[in-house]
Amino acid sequence: MSASEMERAVHKMVDSYNRGELSVIDEIYDKDYVYHGNGEMADLTRDEWSRFVRGMKEAFPDMYIHVDELFTSGDRLCYRMTVSGTNKGELLGLPPTNRKISIRTIGIMRFRDGKIVEEWENYDELGMLRQVGAIQE
Repeated sequence: MSASEMERAVHKMVDSYNRGELSVIDEIYDKDYVYHGNGEMADLTRDEWSRFVRGMKEAFPDMYIHVDELFTSGDRLCYRMTVSGTNKGELLGLPPTNRKISIRTIGIMRFRDGKIVEEWENYDELGMLRQVGAIQE
């Protein structure tokens, strides 16, 4: 898969997420996809990842992802993105606060046969929880 094809796939994913069209997960993510995040987010399957994304869209219905930077090497694509939104739904068992967030995320995706098969990501979960008021500074 070429660098431009990987970049197009990520832009398609982001554009779909921004429109709330989450069926793109089945199209772009391989059935054997694994998401490597932190803590409880370590080693999620594609179905678990899909539930997480749907939960975030419920917590932040106006969630918007901006692609800040992409670059590729071989079968991998690195990204830096900014995620923003307003907390209008339950977040990790907490009631909505109607507060706005803006957090950064950075990650690496591995592609195989035109699909994302593995991803490593770090996002500012602490910053998000502070911004919605769940954690006091």
